[in-house]
Amino acid sequence: MGAELCKPGRPHLLHHLAGGISISVHLLQNDFADFSRFVAAAGNDGWNNDQDAFYPAGYNVANVVSVAATDSSDNLAWFSNYGVKSVDLAAPGVDIYSTFPTKVTQAMRDGGFGPNYGTISGTSMATPHVAGVMALVHSNFEKTKPGFTYEDVIDRVKDTVDIIDGASKTI
Repeated sequence: MGAELCKPGRPHLLHHLAGGISISVHLLQNDFADFSRFVAAAGNDGWNNDQDAFYPAGYNVANVVSVAATDSSDNLAWFSNYGVKSVDLAAPGVDIYSTFPTKVTQAMRDGGFGPNYGTISGTSMATPHVAGVMALVHSNFEKTKPGFTYEDVIDRVKDTVDIIDGASKTI
């Protein structure tokens, strides 16, 4: 997978919703390091990722951006993982109106999911907000800042977030 992504036309942004899936730190540090930002959900266990990392968001790699979830009152979501050192920022992740698959399995029905649209909560609902902002900053930098790096994009996003009391456990 990594070698394919390093070819011309490779992605500049990878968005990873699920946690606990094995993604090699080598892949993140080497194959993706020169060009990609990797936006990863911090996890939904309500724990401190500084003490017990949640991967791939927990990798201490410069191009990984770990995202916690906030609610509509800008408080850290009750379920969201956090970490002053390991989580980079937070974004809305509670009761997000989203698409659902048109084919629903019995396990999905048992979990309360139906086809088409509905609300769902999780750090995986917060990461698309951050990925979208990263894509917009990247697009702007392509026009205004020749020679920019993925660090420039990440720094711009992190340097311009609103600091809110509800996310004080994350930054």
